[in-house]
Amino acid sequence: MKHVGRCVVALASLALTLTTLTTTAQAATPPPRPAPAAATAPPAAPGRTCGRVEPGTRAYKEGAVKSCIEVRPGPARTAPKPLVPVTACTGDKGYASTRHSYCLEATADYTLYGKDAGTGAEVEIGKSTMHIAQHASLDSRGASWKEQVEATVVQGTPTIGEMIFDFDASCSGQCTLANRRMRSNIGIGETKTAAFTFQTTVGSNAQTEIVPSYHLSAYSTEENDPSGHHELDNRWNNPNTLRCDQAVSKDANTGCIVMGNMADVKISIAKYGAAAITYQWAQNTLIGGNFGTPGHTLIRFRDDDGKIRDRNRYQSCEAAPNPFKPFLVTAEKDSCDEFPFAATAQGGTNGNLCSEIQPWFNSATGQWEVKLLRYPGPMVNCVRSHVPISQNTGAGSEYGNAVLSERILDGENFTVTITD
Repeated sequence: MKHVGRCVVALASLALTLTTLTTTAQAATPPPRPAPAAATAPPAAPGRTCGRVEPGTRAYKEGAVKSCIEVRPGPARTAPKPLVPVTACTGDKGYASTRHSYCLEATADYTLYGKDAGTGAEVEIGKSTMHIAQHASLDSRGASWKEQVEATVVQGTPTIGEMIFDFDASCSGQCTLANRRMRSNIGIGETKTAAFTFQTTVGSNAQTEIVPSYHLSAYSTEENDPSGHHELDNRWNNPNTLRCDQAVSKDANTGCIVMGNMADVKISIAKYGAAAITYQWAQNTLIGGNFGTPGHTLIRFRDDDGKIRDRNRYQSCEAAPNPFKPFLVTAEKDSCDEFPFAATAQGGTNGNLCSEIQPWFNSATGQWEVKLLRYPGPMVNCVRSHVPISQNTGAGSEYGNAVLSERILDGENFTVTITD
């Protein structure tokens, strides 16, 4: 199948003229809700903490009296390309996410300070720079996920020696960790890795918002004192808030997504032919019915027994005064496909108030074309279409699967993207 080029509007095929259309007001549809806001967690790094170097340590004998750790979001300028996939996190922001994954990058500078013998002024006597890369992929149908952690000492002065890197995680909401700590000695140029396993305990028909948080204690082996040492404690939250739920449907498993990323339902033209063309035509043609676009999102309602969906479909396809009349002569049964979907808050407009079209593939030109059977104009808010039954039911199943894989909850906004 060739890619869609354009929809040919066959005005000559209009079955009804505009003068015969009813002037009855179209069924009201709820206004789109705003897109889910990005998480408003604290910054991705805590800033700078300092502490006293303990007497008796090698660092103290070398003149060090204070050590500091400064953590900031983003990669170190000299950081190597991380092994974990955090390429989307480059830049000063230091974090990014999709609906199904998140990543973070941070730089931690460790500095030893002494005092000038003559002036008593504080002077830097050693420094090490560490790069921390984190990445997680969430299971939309699972109750746990692993966050991969990678720590690299990208540069350091000889007075520092190895870095003792002690890093652990915790989380808010209905969340626990099976393994939560990474402790390693890391030399200059070395990389050490670990994985934190987060688990959610959300119950049936419930949801929870989870914010992972982190604690870093890092210091030089030169500062390590077997009899005790101070720790430079740095704590911060993941800027991405996660939502885990068991509320998509009555039979759905637990699954998690990253908030602030809108759900998207993808419908393939190659798989679902005339059904996909119907939705694409509405999005490209109808000002009032271009649902599923970023500025005109659809709203899902939870309808476990299908009664509301069936009622909406009846209104769009079977109700008086102008019920759908099949006429396609094909190997498959002609069926009524409606957009916006019957299983959304915007579905259910009476079919007499909708455009009616017939998509068909012109094998001579390799293009999809669209016949207009009734076209009240671009402000109409719905379309019903003549679609072979397998393409209609296949696209409906795709939407149902996407509700589960995208974790689209009752009342949540989503978009629809038509793909080749």
